[in-house]
Amino acid sequence: MLGARWLRKWERKLFLTADYTIAALYCEFIEKMTHITYGAERSVTYAWLDTTSASVTNQSAQVKLIRQVGATAWITEIPRYQEFRTIALSLASQGVHFVEIAGNSQILTSLLAPRDWRNEHGDAQQLFSIPSFDRSETAEDCNALRCASVISCAERNRGWQRDA
Repeated sequence: MLGARWLRKWERKLFLTADYTIAALYCEFIEKMTHITYGAERSVTYAWLDTTSASVTNQSAQVKLIRQVGATAWITEIPRYQEFRTIALSLASQGVHFVEIAGNSQILTSLLAPRDWRNEHGDAQQLFSIPSFDRSETAEDCNALRCASVISCAERNRGWQRDA
């Protein structure tokens, strides 16, 4: 650390250390105040599943049955984020119908598809699509953002799995 401009090097180290420390403390303060105001965020998503039996959903230890709301309908707790996607796809492939996810009957989905792909079923409204340069230098694929009903998403997923 000694040598040319040693004073400037130490000044930068001290300044950046102080800056990062203050930023970390501020973030922690905001997190604590948010938890005091709103409570800690749960790491589960509630979903209303239909045409299912307890045996189908009990196959996955991560799906917790909360309340039965019909002869074959359940309110369930499913882990959030990537785990939710994996579990939801598994349940959908077993014939489980999602009626609502987190109280929403409409869901926003994104997909990677060939540029000329079109939704021929009319069960979703495509909001926009943009070229995807993630996998190659050419924009052969595009990312499409679409809004669809929760029920049609599960049915469409089963159709895509059959077609694949």
